[in-house]
Amino acid sequence: MPQHRACSGAGSQVDKRGVSVGMTEDRSSQDQSQSDVDARRDDAPAPDDVTALRRQLAAVEASEALKARIIELSPDCLKVLDLEGRLLSMNAGGVAALEIDDLPAALDTCWVDFWQGADREAAKAAVAAARAGGVGRFVGFFATVRTQQPRWWHVVVSALPAPDGKPEKLLAVSRDITDWKRADQLLRALTESTAATLGGDFFRQLVRHLATALGVRDAFVAECLPNQRARSLGYWTEGHPADNFEYDLDGTPCLGVVEGCTRLYPSGLADLFPKVKLAGDRAPESYFGAPMFDGSRRVIGHLVVTHNQSMEDDPLLFSVVEAFAARAGAELERARATHRERAILDVNNAIISNLTEEALLQSISDALLRVVPFDRAALTLHDPTTDTLRILALSGRLPPRNYPVGVALDRKDSHVGWVFDNQRTLLRRDLETERQFSPEHRLYDEGVRSLCTAPMLLAGKCIGTLTLGSTTPNQFTEVEELFLRDVCNQLALAISNMRAFEEIAALKARLQAENLYLQEEIRGEYNFSEIVGQSPALREVLGQVDQVAPIDSTVLITGESGVGKELVARAIHGHGARTREPFVAINCGAIPGDLVESELFGFRAGAHSTAHAAKPGLIEEAEGGTLFLDEIGEMAPEAQIKLLRFLQDREVRRVGGRELIPVDVRVIAATHRDLPALVAAGKFREDLWYRLNVVVIPLPPLRERRDDIPALVQYFVARYGAELGGVATVQPAALKFLGAQPWPGNVRQLENTVKRVLLIAHGYPITEELVRTALAVGLATGAATEVGGQTVAALCEEALAAARHQPGAGAVVAVLGVVERELLVRAQAAAAGNITQMAQLLGWSRLTVREKLKLYGLRSAKADDGE
Repeated sequence: MPQHRACSGAGSQVDKRGVSVGMTEDRSSQDQSQSDVDARRDDAPAPDDVTALRRQLAAVEASEALKARIIELSPDCLKVLDLEGRLLSMNAGGVAALEIDDLPAALDTCWVDFWQGADREAAKAAVAAARAGGVGRFVGFFATVRTQQPRWWHVVVSALPAPDGKPEKLLAVSRDITDWKRADQLLRALTESTAATLGGDFFRQLVRHLATALGVRDAFVAECLPNQRARSLGYWTEGHPADNFEYDLDGTPCLGVVEGCTRLYPSGLADLFPKVKLAGDRAPESYFGAPMFDGSRRVIGHLVVTHNQSMEDDPLLFSVVEAFAARAGAELERARATHRERAILDVNNAIISNLTEEALLQSISDALLRVVPFDRAALTLHDPTTDTLRILALSGRLPPRNYPVGVALDRKDSHVGWVFDNQRTLLRRDLETERQFSPEHRLYDEGVRSLCTAPMLLAGKCIGTLTLGSTTPNQFTEVEELFLRDVCNQLALAISNMRAFEEIAALKARLQAENLYLQEEIRGEYNFSEIVGQSPALREVLGQVDQVAPIDSTVLITGESGVGKELVARAIHGHGARTREPFVAINCGAIPGDLVESELFGFRAGAHSTAHAAKPGLIEEAEGGTLFLDEIGEMAPEAQIKLLRFLQDREVRRVGGRELIPVDVRVIAATHRDLPALVAAGKFREDLWYRLNVVVIPLPPLRERRDDIPALVQYFVARYGAELGGVATVQPAALKFLGAQPWPGNVRQLENTVKRVLLIAHGYPITEELVRTALAVGLATGAATEVGGQTVAALCEEALAAARHQPGAGAVVAVLGVVERELLVRAQAAAAGNITQMAQLLGWSRLTVREKLKLYGLRSAKADDGE
């Protein structure tokens, strides 16, 4: 780059090297020697050099002119300020952007005074930063001068240096970011307005804030229904919420939207779609709609805004509506998943309360219709005598012509036969092009256009199928396919139970237990599905759980040992907002007093001799989730103080550390102790009691909910039968006997008893005598069982004497327990502890041997099998 020097003369010229040479008015220069003059003449450029130099100067002038035009016409507002911040000049583009009609009047005024409030302070700081040689930046609001259009500007102020490098003037560049700011504010407002709502409230809030932010008259969100219909979930019009409505998609712009395309009709909507009317029989002028997708990219609804004026083809409109259509689609999919879970519960209830296949299918159909639209449901069962699949029951609004109840379908030439043989679901999205078997052709003639068939599997064997049919093509997807498969698993057990039990009381108990067992598989390990029973006392507890689960408050669960306090705590966690976060259970009585601080709060590296690395405590591990403090009444006094401080501040300090770590957890505590009595006795801190005593859920003992005992027994039989010798049926007399026991150990004691019964039964029907035996074994476990040199007669006499003090236990069970234990002792010695050899000697399975050894306390649960 050419370098320029200041000169005192009237002009300068550029030498061959591009360096300007100053010309001065000093007369002494005329006295220079002639030799110097000649030397300068010798250095004068040749004519060709002069021409090249002129071309270079012309190019420089053109470039400078172009730069000047770029600066003048730039849409950014470019302002030159003096060091005090007064306005010296502004480019033409900036004058136009700000709508300034009289620029001279604005010159020499303080530029900082153009801004208001906090923006004025930001402008003052930016000028000070630039004057000091730095760069000042801020984002401020400034309306245009003439029309007062609201504008947001991103401003950068920097120094214009003098030749000596010091700031001489300031350059302020303002860029219009109004569109970006508008989008940011709009998305922020909509996000904040819908972040804390779910379900119906979410959709109502969404359309309200969307219409308000976009300045349109109407907004509504709708879900797709069968037969080209839709139903609104939230509707906002003319500044007010309105009732939801249902409508036909045909003849509306929404029909194109549900095909998966965003649609904009900026004006003339009434001419294009004459049938489109909204509240008050009003026809909108403009329309914009965006589709709502589920996780498999299937259109499940649409989000629509309409206006009584024209709408511009604004990219912001597209981005905002499409973004929140995606959010609405996710919420609708979540709501439908919740409906599916409720439908599973309805199916459970239908299975429990219906004793015939026809009534069962009708009840299940009613439950499914709330989640999966269909026009016909058919239940078929395999007939081994003819090797066909016979229609056992039908339901739905579409009457059958070719396949009424009782008709047998060929196993080799039918869709139900294919499902039966392959034990897989079959999905026919469009029978017009996917028909393969003869029944499918006849169903198509009857008006059926899509099918979904699932197998009913029981113990790895298919016993029949359940088919849903619809008159609408593409009605079923993989989502409905998986859902129907889960329902069929329950249905298979229900039908099997109907044929297995002879008495109504046993039938109801079996259906309830096995359906709750399936519910466990479908809905997760820890949920209401593991809390078995329908007694009024239990329903009251579940109602409290349902109320308190969404509320992030401290809960105290009280009740005797074995009533299921941890199950209730996990149910609260599973139905709350923290369900995807950790559930950390702490047995407060099991942690020694000297270790409680390290276990709960963690420690830093080097805090003690074994602390080689930092370790978070159990409270930190529950971050974001639920902290379950079991047996809080057993906590050591020194631990109570530290726990109270955590509950107050929600901060932990690791042992040996100084940093306070915030922890966000929900606290649920449980105890079988009388905490107010402990407080009165000085064994439990009163302030800690007040912290925990926010919501109290008392759990009833098993003796106060005897109606649930049959269901619990059937549940445990279904859960443990397969691994403990085979699923066995329970005779009514055995259920009645179990229901009459006091159960001081509550549900835990009942569960252990059922396990013992299963070990003894080996898959055979469970009788009252087997139950008595199991109860006696439980009472005798741990007592003296040495046979030694006793005769069988002496052993029996002792058993009879003991039975007199154990009413209801029976004498034979004591003998059986002693002899069985002695057999295990001798087999263990003969096989040198080898589980496989012991099983061969005794004629039991290896699993049964292990459980028997644990039952009689003959080996540790962690001992080597010797295999």
